[in-house]
Amino acid sequence: MSVMNYGNLTYTLSKKIFADRGMDFDPEVFRTSEGGYSNIGVLFSDNCPVIIKAASFSGDFGSALRSINEFMGPVVMQADQCTNYVAGMLPGMSYLNGIRREYVPAVPVKALRETITNAVVNKNYENSSPVTVSVCSDKVIVSVSCPKPDSELQKIFSRLGYIAKAHEITDLCYSNADVKPDFVLTEEVFTATLPFIPAEQIIR
Repeated sequence: MSVMNYGNLTYTLSKKIFADRGMDFDPEVFRTSEGGYSNIGVLFSDNCPVIIKAASFSGDFGSALRSINEFMGPVVMQADQCTNYVAGMLPGMSYLNGIRREYVPAVPVKALRETITNAVVNKNYENSSPVTVSVCSDKVIVSVSCPKPDSELQKIFSRLGYIAKAHEITDLCYSNADVKPDFVLTEEVFTATLPFIPAEQIIR
Protein backbone atom coordinates (compact mmCIF):
# COMPACT_ATOMS: atom_id res chain seq x y z
CA MET A 1 0.00 0.00 0.00
CA SER A 2 1.58 3.28 -1.07
CA VAL A 3 1.22 6.40 1.04
CA MET A 4 -2.35 7.64 0.68
CA ASN A 5 -2.77 11.39 0.47
CA TYR A 6 -6.13 11.43 2.23
CA GLY A 7 -7.11 14.73 3.76
CA ASN A 8 -10.47 13.87 5.30
CA LEU A 9 -9.92 10.73 7.34
CA THR A 10 -11.84 10.22 10.58
CA TYR A 11 -10.62 8.48 13.73
CA THR A 12 -13.68 8.07 15.93
CA LEU A 13 -13.22 4.34 16.54
CA SER A 14 -9.48 4.37 17.26
CA LYS A 15 -9.88 7.33 19.62
CA LYS A 16 -12.44 5.38 21.63
CA ILE A 17 -10.28 2.25 21.80
CA PHE A 18 -7.28 4.25 23.00
CA ALA A 19 -9.42 6.20 25.48
CA ASP A 20 -10.77 2.94 26.92
CA ARG A 21 -7.16 2.08 27.75
CA GLY A 22 -6.49 5.49 29.28
CA MET A 23 -4.36 6.63 26.35
CA ASP A 24 -4.47 9.71 24.15
CA PHE A 25 -4.77 9.35 20.40
CA ASP A 26 -3.62 12.22 18.18
CA PRO A 27 -4.08 11.51 14.45
CA GLU A 28 -2.05 14.62 13.60
CA VAL A 29 1.14 12.63 14.27
CA PHE A 30 0.29 10.66 11.12
CA ARG A 31 0.28 13.76 8.91
CA THR A 32 2.78 13.88 6.04
CA SER A 33 4.62 16.99 4.89
CA GLU A 34 2.16 17.18 1.98
CA GLY A 35 -0.78 17.44 4.37
CA GLY A 36 -2.12 13.94 3.85
CA TYR A 37 -1.72 10.90 6.07
CA SER A 38 0.93 8.21 6.28
CA ASN A 39 0.14 4.53 5.74
CA ILE A 40 -0.18 4.00 9.49
CA GLY A 41 -2.55 6.95 9.70
CA VAL A 42 -4.75 5.27 7.11
CA LEU A 43 -4.62 1.93 8.95
CA PHE A 44 -5.87 3.47 12.21
CA SER A 45 -8.58 5.52 10.53
CA ASP A 46 -12.27 4.67 10.25
CA ASN A 47 -11.62 4.54 6.49
CA CYS A 48 -9.02 1.75 6.66
CA PRO A 49 -9.16 -0.19 3.34
CA VAL A 50 -7.62 -3.48 4.52
CA ILE A 51 -9.39 -6.36 6.26
CA ILE A 52 -8.77 -9.48 8.32
CA LYS A 53 -10.47 -12.69 7.17
CA ALA A 54 -11.41 -15.50 9.55
CA ALA A 55 -12.71 -18.94 8.63
CA SER A 56 -13.52 -22.10 10.55
CA PHE A 57 -13.14 -25.64 9.25
CA SER A 58 -14.68 -28.95 10.26
CA GLY A 59 -11.27 -30.59 10.63
CA ASP A 60 -7.82 -29.49 9.56
CA PHE A 61 -7.10 -26.50 7.32
CA GLY A 62 -8.69 -27.02 3.92
CA SER A 63 -11.41 -29.38 5.16
CA ALA A 64 -15.11 -28.51 4.89
CA LEU A 65 -15.70 -24.81 5.50
CA ARG A 66 -18.06 -24.11 8.39
CA SER A 67 -18.10 -20.32 8.53
CA ILE A 68 -16.30 -17.25 7.25
CA ASN A 69 -16.18 -13.64 8.37
CA GLU A 70 -14.41 -10.40 7.48
CA PHE A 71 -13.40 -7.60 9.83
CA MET A 72 -13.19 -3.98 8.73
CA GLY A 73 -12.45 -0.61 10.30
CA PRO A 74 -9.23 0.53 12.02
CA VAL A 75 -6.67 -2.27 12.32
CA VAL A 76 -6.80 -2.06 16.12
CA MET A 77 -10.56 -2.68 16.05
CA GLN A 78 -10.12 -5.51 13.55
CA ALA A 79 -7.65 -7.21 15.89
CA ASP A 80 -10.09 -6.89 18.81
CA GLN A 81 -13.15 -8.06 16.91
CA CYS A 82 -11.40 -10.97 15.22
CA THR A 83 -9.95 -12.11 18.56
CA ASN A 84 -13.39 -12.09 20.19
CA TYR A 85 -14.99 -13.83 17.21
CA VAL A 86 -12.43 -16.64 17.15
CA ALA A 87 -12.45 -17.06 20.94
CA GLY A 88 -16.21 -17.49 20.81
CA MET A 89 -15.90 -20.43 18.42
CA LEU A 90 -13.37 -22.39 20.47
CA PRO A 91 -13.91 -25.21 22.95
CA GLY A 92 -12.72 -24.55 26.46
CA MET A 93 -13.54 -24.72 30.14
CA SER A 94 -16.18 -22.92 32.19
CA TYR A 95 -16.01 -22.17 35.91
CA LEU A 96 -17.78 -20.12 38.54
CA ASN A 97 -16.24 -16.78 39.48
CA GLY A 98 -18.36 -15.71 42.42
CA ILE A 99 -21.91 -15.70 41.07
CA ARG A 100 -20.80 -15.43 37.45
CA ARG A 101 -19.89 -18.28 35.15
CA GLU A 102 -16.70 -17.55 33.19
CA TYR A 103 -15.50 -19.32 30.05
CA VAL A 104 -11.85 -19.81 29.10
CA PRO A 105 -11.21 -20.89 25.48
CA ALA A 106 -8.73 -23.58 24.47
CA VAL A 107 -6.50 -20.89 22.97
CA PRO A 108 -6.01 -18.08 25.50
CA VAL A 109 -7.51 -14.75 24.44
CA LYS A 110 -4.25 -12.89 25.11
CA ALA A 111 -2.37 -15.32 22.87
CA LEU A 112 -4.95 -14.96 20.12
CA ARG A 113 -4.82 -11.19 20.24
CA GLU A 114 -1.03 -11.03 20.26
CA THR A 115 -0.74 -13.45 17.35
CA ILE A 116 -3.39 -11.73 15.22
CA THR A 117 -1.76 -8.38 15.98
CA ASN A 118 1.68 -9.72 15.04
CA ALA A 119 0.25 -10.73 11.67
CA VAL A 120 -1.11 -7.19 11.24
CA VAL A 121 2.35 -5.82 12.11
CA ASN A 122 4.06 -8.22 9.69
CA LYS A 123 1.65 -7.66 6.79
CA ASN A 124 3.11 -6.15 3.63
CA TYR A 125 0.66 -3.34 2.87
CA GLU A 126 1.82 -3.15 -0.73
CA ASN A 127 0.31 -6.64 -1.07
CA SER A 128 -3.48 -7.01 -1.25
CA SER A 129 -3.54 -10.41 0.50
CA PRO A 130 -5.27 -10.07 3.89
CA VAL A 131 -4.30 -11.47 7.25
CA THR A 132 -6.11 -14.81 7.54
CA VAL A 133 -7.18 -16.63 10.69
CA SER A 134 -8.18 -20.28 10.31
CA VAL A 135 -9.94 -22.14 13.11
CA CYS A 136 -9.40 -25.90 12.79
CA SER A 137 -10.54 -28.78 14.97
CA ASP A 138 -7.44 -28.66 17.20
CA LYS A 139 -5.64 -25.40 16.46
CA VAL A 140 -5.83 -21.84 15.16
CA ILE A 141 -3.58 -20.80 12.28
CA VAL A 142 -2.81 -17.13 11.67
CA SER A 143 -0.95 -16.19 8.51
CA VAL A 144 -0.08 -13.46 6.05
CA SER A 145 1.89 -13.75 2.82
CA CYS A 146 5.05 -11.83 1.83
CA PRO A 147 5.59 -10.32 5.30
CA LYS A 148 7.20 -6.92 5.71
CA PRO A 149 7.35 -6.00 9.42
CA ASP A 150 6.62 -2.39 10.32
CA SER A 151 8.48 -1.17 13.42
CA GLU A 152 6.19 1.86 13.88
CA LEU A 153 3.08 -0.31 13.91
CA GLN A 154 4.85 -2.61 16.34
CA LYS A 155 5.58 0.28 18.70
CA ILE A 156 1.95 1.42 18.74
CA PHE A 157 0.55 -2.04 19.44
CA SER A 158 3.24 -2.67 22.05
CA ARG A 159 2.23 0.55 23.82
CA LEU A 160 -1.36 -0.68 23.81
CA GLY A 161 -0.23 -3.93 25.42
CA TYR A 162 -1.37 -6.11 22.50
CA ILE A 163 2.08 -7.53 21.77
CA ALA A 164 5.43 -8.03 23.47
CA LYS A 165 8.89 -8.75 22.15
CA ALA A 166 9.24 -12.15 20.43
CA HIS A 167 5.63 -13.23 21.15
CA GLU A 168 6.32 -13.33 24.90
CA ILE A 169 2.64 -13.01 25.84
CA THR A 170 1.73 -16.08 23.81
CA ASP A 171 4.64 -18.11 25.14
CA LEU A 172 3.61 -17.25 28.71
CA CYS A 173 0.03 -18.35 28.02
CA TYR A 174 1.37 -21.77 26.98
CA SER A 175 4.05 -22.04 29.66
CA ASN A 176 2.22 -24.74 31.66
CA ALA A 177 0.77 -26.62 28.69
CA ASP A 178 2.16 -29.72 27.02
CA VAL A 179 1.42 -28.22 23.59
CA LYS A 180 3.34 -25.19 22.31
CA PRO A 181 2.73 -22.56 19.63
CA ASP A 182 4.79 -22.62 16.44
CA PHE A 183 5.96 -19.55 14.53
CA VAL A 184 7.38 -19.35 11.01
CA LEU A 185 8.68 -16.12 9.48
CA THR A 186 10.25 -16.23 6.02
CA GLU A 187 10.28 -13.96 2.98
CA GLU A 188 7.19 -15.80 1.73
CA VAL A 189 4.99 -16.10 4.80
CA PHE A 190 4.37 -15.33 8.44
CA THR A 191 2.47 -18.21 10.03
CA ALA A 192 1.64 -18.89 13.66
CA THR A 193 -0.01 -22.09 14.82
CA LEU A 194 -1.74 -22.02 18.19
CA PRO A 195 -2.73 -25.54 19.31
CA PHE A 196 -5.71 -26.08 21.58
CA ILE A 197 -4.65 -26.47 25.21
CA PRO A 198 -6.22 -29.54 26.89
CA ALA A 199 -9.01 -28.56 29.29
CA GLU A 200 -7.13 -29.79 32.37
CA GLN A 201 -4.15 -27.55 31.50
CA ILE A 202 -6.05 -24.33 30.77
CA ILE A 203 -5.05 -21.55 33.17
CA ARG A 204 -7.97 -19.55 34.48
